[in-house]
Amino acid sequence: MEPAQEAATLNRQAYLDWEAAQPDKNEYLVGKVFAMVGVRRGHALAALAVASRLRAHLKGSRCEPSFPR
Repeated sequence: MEPAQEAATLNRQAYLDWEAAQPDKNEYLVGKVFAMVGVRRGHALAALAVASRLRAHLKGSRCEPSFPR
């Protein structure tokens, strides 16, 4: 087996141009591209329910949810 090749880093515009032509979604982070797994309906609904309850719970407080960037 051959070792994995190091992927070239892309600038933001190169990634956006490349991503527009891709059949599957990818994620761009610090110049590297990662394939994203497709989301199932049940997972999307569960994530939305959790986020909605968290937002309602924090409403009126100084706290706010934090998401990875």
